Amino acid sequence: MAYDQRAHGESDAPKNGDYRIESMAEDLHAVVKSLGIDRFFLVGHSMAGTVVSAYQGRYPDTLAGVVYVDAVGDMSGLPRDAVEKVEKREAAPDYDTNEMVQDYERMVGPKARPATRQAVLESVSRFSPRAFAAIRRSMVRYDPKEDVERYRGPKLAVEAEGNDFPGMASKLPGVKKRTIPNVSHWLMLDDPAALDKALDAFFAGG
Repeated sequence: MAYDQRAHGESDAPKNGDYRIESMAEDLHAVVKSLGIDRFFLVGHSMAGTVVSAYQGRYPDTLAGVVYVDAVGDMSGLPRDAVEKVEKREAAPDYDTNEMVQDYERMVGPKARPATRQAVLESVSRFSPRAFAAIRRSMVRYDPKEDVERYRGPKLAVEAEGNDFPGMASKLPGVKKRTIPNVSHWLMLDDPAALDKALDAFFAGG
């Protein structure tokens, strides 16, 4: 089961401008309750890694395990001067869809399959630059350590081989790591079979 987070896909943007990670975790809980799910494996990609962390700290008893897919772990310790520089640029009135798409082009990187690149850039062209900036701002202000420690169950990070970003989820406490070679940040599009294999092994307790 997959859903669109607030301001993503076909979900509405919040009228109150609330893009806090904790609020997005409550959105997830609302989805879980509406579907009548008692216990499940939670999988999140990229920014959703912070939502995975926030959710497990609030509702640990609902989880059979968590998987971070090339996902953010802890960005709260990034150098403040670098963070402020990025936030100032993204808060500028001239930061528009074209600028945001260029940022995503850099994130896609050279290892992405052509179809992956096309799908990502087409999708992000429909995303709000204001929402993008607000979510990134929330991510660097969210400290996941206590939430991650509250959930004692199995945790896995499946990451693109060679991703050396310091805030990756594999660096969180208690999280095991597996890597997939020759893929971009959107590894589920580049090599879905490899990701499926890693997920199947994790679900089976391997």
